[in-house]
Amino acid sequence: MDITIIIPTKNRYEYIKKLICYYDNIRFSGKLIIVDSSEVEVLNKTKELISQKKLQIIFVEYNSDEIDSKLKICKYIKTKYVVQSGDDDYFSPEGLKRIMEFLNDNKDYSSAS
Repeated sequence: MDITIIIPTKNRYEYIKKLICYYDNIRFSGKLIIVDSSEVEVLNKTKELISQKKLQIIFVEYNSDEIDSKLKICKYIKTKYVVQSGDDDYFSPEGLKRIMEFLNDNKDYSSAS
């Protein structure tokens, strides 16, 4: 799937764990970028979890403001489509597929939901 999901988080390991397990269980074929400003203990737990999964995950630590963190991750986005998600929100592959099809069929639109 030619899409990147950007997921900002801070000190919410249980939410990130459920989110990563969800995308792993559905065999999500897109990319995830987790932008994390958590404390060191939480960062380390999240890194350990990511290392155990087969998903395409880019893990970015940051301690600056939200705008600066988004600028930092732009270089990692290589897919045609990108979406931002909360660490407690989930996208269905079918829904993402329908949105991408709509955008492919309607070139005058730059976004959809």
